[in-house]
Amino acid sequence: MRNYILKIFKKGDKSLEVQVLARDVLQAVRVRQPRLSACGLFDLRMTLVTGFLSLTATYSIILLQFTNFL
Repeated sequence: MRNYILKIFKKGDKSLEVQVLARDVLQAVRVRQPRLSACGLFDLRMTLVTGFLSLTATYSIILLQFTNFL
């Protein structure tokens, strides 16, 4: 979304209303970053997602090695 808004600025859209709206959206996202939570128990951050993917890849590789060993 941010790239889309930046394209509006670069295109030189002369509509003042669109420019003001785009600026306000960027400022709102900057001030209050969107957060995802798992049923309110904990926040889902990008580090959690990448850590989970890393863990899954590691154990998948280990399981593949054991299936080739047997």
